[in-house]
Amino acid sequence: MKKRNLFLLPAIALATPCFAHSETHLSTNYFDIDNGNVHVHAEAAPDAIVTPDGSLSIAGKAITVTDAQQKLLRQYHKGVVALRDHAYETGMAGADIAGDAIALAVSAIAGADTDKADKRINAKADKIEASATRLCADFAGIRATQDSITQQLPAFQPYARIDADAVAKCHSK
Repeated sequence: MKKRNLFLLPAIALATPCFAHSETHLSTNYFDIDNGNVHVHAEAAPDAIVTPDGSLSIAGKAITVTDAQQKLLRQYHKGVVALRDHAYETGMAGADIAGDAIALAVSAIAGADTDKADKRINAKADKIEASATRLCADFAGIRATQDSITQQLPAFQPYARIDADAVAKCHSK
């Protein structure tokens, strides 16, 4: 069994708290998805809520937006939903490879030939690495959309918390 497989398991475990997710919910330090709406968090401010149609409310009050702003808010919502979906897929693939790695370790201890299983795990690990790259691309896309929104809609400025460092950290893991 290659060392990469052993290091992949803790990496998956460490990534889990960053994106608590299921098929319908996502929770991060930046936003949550609840009942199909994106709740965007800000320090010392109530959440902003972005709906699938691009409506925005802050502290329960609807914010009037232009067509261009609404289009960006729809794009933001769509990006967060894509991140949720991709995080779920990546997590499920990680759970699958973890089971295979445990079975491989037990087989290796028992002295069985593990070459086929090792190749299968490495192929799955490659797919997980690609999925992790896709998550970082989703995150970077959300940041870009967030920045575009703040240029056009000052009320969204407190919610623009994803910065270049956060995106860089994602890519460095």
